[in-house]
Amino acid sequence: MQKKGNHKELFRPQNRIDAALARIETSNILFEKKRFSASIYFAGVAVESILRVFIERDSKKVNVLRQFADQCNDAANAIVARGYDLYYGE
Repeated sequence: MQKKGNHKELFRPQNRIDAALARIETSNILFEKKRFSASIYFAGVAVESILRVFIERDSKKVNVLRQFADQCNDAANAIVARGYDLYYGE
């Protein structure tokens, strides 16, 4: 039986971040094509990948949530800088 590869290498943090960035790009393309459900799905997959990186780096829940909140704020600023409006509800 052949060994199929090193799974630790596959799940390195940088690989997860690269995958998240690819999902964000896919989400943006789908959003521009008005395929909103698919866009939201791929954005969620990106969020999950980023959260997994934070969890692997620091197992304390408070630290993970704080890091994630900081990243969300950075992402929101980047979205606004691209000319999109953010909707937070009424």
